[in-house]
Amino acid sequence: MINDGVQGHLNQSTALCEQLCKELSQKYELISIHDDLPSLNSEDKNYFIGAGNKVHKKLLEIKKRYSDAFVIAILRPSFFMSKFDLILAPNHDFIFKKFQKLHYL
Repeated sequence: MINDGVQGHLNQSTALCEQLCKELSQKYELISIHDDLPSLNSEDKNYFIGAGNKVHKKLLEIKKRYSDAFVIAILRPSFFMSKFDLILAPNHDFIFKKFQKLHYL
């Protein structure tokens, strides 16, 4: 989970990470946007989750470096939406955008 220090972003990311980890029997770690890009264990599927534009930028850096990483943006990114594997955002964030990876839950 990538974090920018904003408590609301952290709360949203933590809620999703905890539920996913429970479902997948995995653990998660908190990574600051100021940290170097993490090294990946190639044996496991690596998921990266985060909320907020600064975090979204870091997620795309990770995706560029590790093409097999699965990046999940919480809240609507303001750039390169098609580069994310999944975006979880409120319906009203997409009122003027057509986005093929958008799924309503």
